[in-house]
Amino acid sequence: GNVGGEPPFRGVLRHAGWRVTRASFPARRARDPHLIAPAEVEIA
Repeated sequence: GNVGGEPPFRGVLRHAGWRVTRASFPARRARDPHLIAPAEVEIA
């Protein structure tokens, strides 16, 4: 989306999380082995 203002932006990533019994992820594209998928962050 469109973000107004100048970076760096500040905020809190809030997510209660999920409890799963099974997970399937696509092949990793990133070089960082700790990265599963990028987070989507809403800035208000």
